[in-house]
Amino acid sequence: MSEPNTAEIEAVLLAATGVRFHAVDFLPMDPTALGMSYGCIDLAAESDLRRAGRWDGRRPAVALNRGFITRLAAERGEHPNRLALAVSIHESAHALDSEPPYYTHPAGSGERQARITRLALTLRPSGIVTAGRPWAGHGPRWWRLLFHIAWRVERLTGIELPAAMLSLGRYELPPPAVIRRAFGSEPRRFRRLNIKEIKRAAYPRKFQRLWASAVRQHVAAETRRARNQRGTEMSTFFEQLKQRLGSRPDQFADLAKRVADGDAIEPAEAEAVLSTCGKSVDDLQREVEALREKQRLQNVVRNAADLEKQKASIERKLRLLSEKQERELERLAEKHLGQSDKLENELADVQRQLSEANAAKRRLQRAAAERHSELSREVRRAEHRANEAWQLAYECQGQAAEDAAYDRRHKRLKQDAKAARNEADRLGQELATAVERDAMA
Repeated sequence: MSEPNTAEIEAVLLAATGVRFHAVDFLPMDPTALGMSYGCIDLAAESDLRRAGRWDGRRPAVALNRGFITRLAAERGEHPNRLALAVSIHESAHALDSEPPYYTHPAGSGERQARITRLALTLRPSGIVTAGRPWAGHGPRWWRLLFHIAWRVERLTGIELPAAMLSLGRYELPPPAVIRRAFGSEPRRFRRLNIKEIKRAAYPRKFQRLWASAVRQHVAAETRRARNQRGTEMSTFFEQLKQRLGSRPDQFADLAKRVADGDAIEPAEAEAVLSTCGKSVDDLQREVEALREKQRLQNVVRNAADLEKQKASIERKLRLLSEKQERELERLAEKHLGQSDKLENELADVQRQLSEANAAKRRLQRAAAERHSELSREVRRAEHRANEAWQLAYECQGQAAEDAAYDRRHKRLKQDAKAARNEADRLGQELATAVERDAMA
């Protein structure tokens, strides 16, 4: 499996999307970015593309960081080919998520915009990508385009592209494999639609429910973080207030801590502290309960490291299981498609043979009807000749005594009449056989 060059990537993207892209891998980039798809990348690469004889006008463009792709692929045990294709698909989906012609028109000169874009490519994109919600730039339409383009590229190249590799991140959303399954068989059903038609189509209900659930979870998490922040600010306020009130030892707090720790306290000592601090027994009881709850929470926090390790292990197992399930589902889908195509071909062949059989049956019925009519006419003619022969025989019988020669003629006529009758019987038998055969057909 050789690493694809930029010309091959451009050809694959054109076949999969119907849109011509510039693919470049020579621009200086942020070392932590695998790829980018700014609207003026083609202008930043124009001079180099002209020297290479590859410039034929403006197009949407994807920039690849070959060095980082190769290093990351080696760390993950992947081939750079797969990762380069995945990054190209990821960035092309960003470009197609905008409106045609899928690139921006600079306000100033092309050279000025080229310098600006070259500078932007070297900066960390985190401030742009994560502005607003964590999935900014990776909304529902982008996910749909990503998996539609990936489905087509997989069938063009034969290279399997897992959802996690395509997405290059989670963006505080469900696992990419789960999002891909939410689209179901839509990429296959929409395989003949262009990008505009795909973007206009209604989303699958399963994906709509999944996305709505993810947004609700994000809003709930943000609400909890805001509440925790307010709690932290309140704790800071009370600490500052305590410092302003003076440095006198807090005898009441010390007493509550000793009680919470289970130390033996004399009632007289406790009464003296409560009297000095102006506190009641109920105040002491509430403070002790609060301290014990705090100790319980501290124990939970101390166990958090182990829980984090367990969480990471579980997430890794879930990710491996998800990728395995995704590969199995795609294998079953391919098998189903192959069987479906075979059955459709067999059905078409059976329908063709059935049509030919029906046509042959109609021809046989017409031939049988014609043969039946012809035999009926022959029977009627034979019966007519037999009747004439019998009539003549009877006429000749009366004159037999007068003329021996006439008698011989009479016998001959009787023989002819008998032969005609036999012929009529034979033709009648053939007619009955033909009618029976037609009925069986």
